Amino acid sequence: MHAVSKHTVFSFVPVLFREMERNMAKLALPGVPWVSDEEAGVSQNRQAASRSIRRTRGDNLVPTLCVGTGCMAALRPRVGVTRCAKASSASATRSVVALRSHAERGNERHLGESGNLQPPLRPCLARAYNVTAAEGTCYKAATVGRARHGRTSVQLDVLIVSPHPDDAELGMAGSILKFKEEGLAVGVLDLTDGEPTPLGSPEIRARETAAATELLGLDWRENLGLANRSLEPTLEARAKLAGVFRQTRPRWIFAPYWIDSHPDHVAATQLIEAARFWAKLSKTDLPAAPHYPERILYYFCVHLRAIIEPSLIMDISPYWEKKQAAIECYRSQFVDNQPPVGPTFIEQLRERAAVWGWSIGVRYGEPLASRQPIGLGSLQGLI
Repeated sequence: MHAVSKHTVFSFVPVLFREMERNMAKLALPGVPWVSDEEAGVSQNRQAASRSIRRTRGDNLVPTLCVGTGCMAALRPRVGVTRCAKASSASATRSVVALRSHAERGNERHLGESGNLQPPLRPCLARAYNVTAAEGTCYKAATVGRARHGRTSVQLDVLIVSPHPDDAELGMAGSILKFKEEGLAVGVLDLTDGEPTPLGSPEIRARETAAATELLGLDWRENLGLANRSLEPTLEARAKLAGVFRQTRPRWIFAPYWIDSHPDHVAATQLIEAARFWAKLSKTDLPAAPHYPERILYYFCVHLRAIIEPSLIMDISPYWEKKQAAIECYRSQFVDNQPPVGPTFIEQLRERAAVWGWSIGVRYGEPLASRQPIGLGSLQGLI
């Protein structure tokens, strides 16, 4: 057998990876488009860094995001996610959290070698978390995730669409924490900035949203910049939201419950349902490839004083204290404006969570609804 040098072996690795990518592109996996670096508009410097890592650890490189013990088996698109080698149970947790206001849209932010955003986003609307691993090698996405035409995409498992900043926390903070503990990539899209309010301002709400997002450990968050108090499911808004669905490619979407006294919440749900349908259409000028999220579930952040029958209730007993802390980040909405006597808003919210928990035999619960039957693969998940 002829001796083969280590340099000769490594020289073939980039060729093998290019061949693998060409073959993957032909598979047309549903919901998982395999995008080349050239198609995604990624810089040549990033490609060079990628090739260097492949040459160094090409034998162990897995095209997925590392969470928990080892790497998840599902393939991830190459754009907008971290690329990791296999890691131990102490491996990477958070990748990049991107928060930006409507006013900052259009400015491309790049990650420096230290993992910090350069230049910093205003006002405190961005956080970058270093990706570390006890074993293996990781490198960060070259740019913060964007949800606009021509921007870098991200891959999410779950996307919660919120009419205003704080609605996602009110209705789903416990479930979000549960999803993150299970290793899912979770994002939130706020449709408006929620202003004006009596004690708030766009700057205050931006700071509050950044604090809540950091506490929840979200992978991605953005504001679509639609008008508060006059939110409508227009064709223009539908196109913008459908573009976000195509670029973030979530498997599951969560929307506000469809019956509410708040017009913005009702309009938001109509908009989300229409945009989901548009996101799958071909031969359009929408960004990214067609994508159809598998299911919409509806969370409860309703203004109606009514007992609504949910389709399912999520056990959030271990996460209530952290959910409350996330809601308290919005001081202008739920802390500083409370009456001096009587139960506060958060106390009432806790009592409702306790009732939902009692109904399924646990301490705290979050109700969710579905317009369609929910299938079960096993009874193991039932409480």
